[in-house]
Amino acid sequence: MIPSSVSRAPYAAHAVPCRLPWRAWHRREAIVTPWDITVDGHTSSGKVGCGPCRRHTPRPPRPRVAARLVRHGLFGFTTPSLAARQGPATKSQSPRRLGSAMLFIEPHAGIAPIIRFVRDARTRLDINTYLLTDRRVLAAVHAAVQRGVRVRVIIARHPYGHRPRGELTRLRATGATVHYAPPRFTGRYVFDHAKYMVSGNHSEIGTANMSWSAFHRNREYLWVGHDARIATALRTVFQADWTHRHAGIAPRRVLVLSPGATGALVRLLQAPGRVCVESEELGHDRPILAALSAKGPSADLLLPMRLDRYDRRIARDVASQGVHVRFLRSPYLHAKLIAGPTQAFIGSENLSPSSLQRNREVGLILQRRAARRLFAQCQRDFARGSKR
Repeated sequence: MIPSSVSRAPYAAHAVPCRLPWRAWHRREAIVTPWDITVDGHTSSGKVGCGPCRRHTPRPPRPRVAARLVRHGLFGFTTPSLAARQGPATKSQSPRRLGSAMLFIEPHAGIAPIIRFVRDARTRLDINTYLLTDRRVLAAVHAAVQRGVRVRVIIARHPYGHRPRGELTRLRATGATVHYAPPRFTGRYVFDHAKYMVSGNHSEIGTANMSWSAFHRNREYLWVGHDARIATALRTVFQADWTHRHAGIAPRRVLVLSPGATGALVRLLQAPGRVCVESEELGHDRPILAALSAKGPSADLLLPMRLDRYDRRIARDVASQGVHVRFLRSPYLHAKLIAGPTQAFIGSENLSPSSLQRNREVGLILQRRAARRLFAQCQRDFARGSKR
């Protein structure tokens, strides 16, 4: 039986157009259909797809056009090739409220959680991100400045090894006050890699850069919530980096903060029970590798298919200790996740010495319902991975 919120159009030869309810169109929510696809409805200018007043059904689009309509149209589309790249949609990938917080799984949630966070800012908004290039985020930041919000942004000085002159110009054009990361987080194999926002008691922490790929191609996780302790800790870290000072001990009681994050993640890996890990990198951090290897068959490790030769060699060493290792082709695994049945970590930290001991990185350990959901998603991703 088809849910009342979704109706199927007359054909599905090349794509599955679905008429979306006003609530989904207005709030841009991902709706899970009975056909194992994600229908993505969000605000449209009316120039793409079918407007709410039109009754005709659009012609079956080609995959590339379908992907574009998913991003920009009033109607949701997917094609077999697009669905295969995203992976099967499940109810757990839809945004889910966890008390006063929300957990979002990308690429299914899209850019909406970030845009909504920026739009909700009323007086102040602090953003620390490795990269900010998505034009919709830039537009939302500009709109926030125009309505009187004081916006401050810290970005890495040399993301991916280059100086982002064009990106910096566009970011400053929004009216936000922009600083590069402190010098101690700028150098060879050391950088500001944090990804968070804070406005009042409202916080966002995740694994995603603010780029197009993060919200359309990558596996990413975002936590958004109202928690005074987390917001205070993030503001302390931001203000310290803004003024080139050290953040001190207090934020570490709430956040997983680098430099110095190895201990918190080792304790999470050593917790009783099964553990599932997703990481873009697998560097040679000895305490992390020792804790992971000690789990043996109780650990599942998922890495991106495009892993370099050095990290693959380390992965083989870990696998020789009994750890189950697989590689995910699509979506691209940019996530940083350590999940067990009762606790889970998400954040910007990769499992490498630079990330854990030298960079500015920020993460969060989640409990109970959030942990169970992340663990379940990690297990589904792992099941889709290949052994080589």
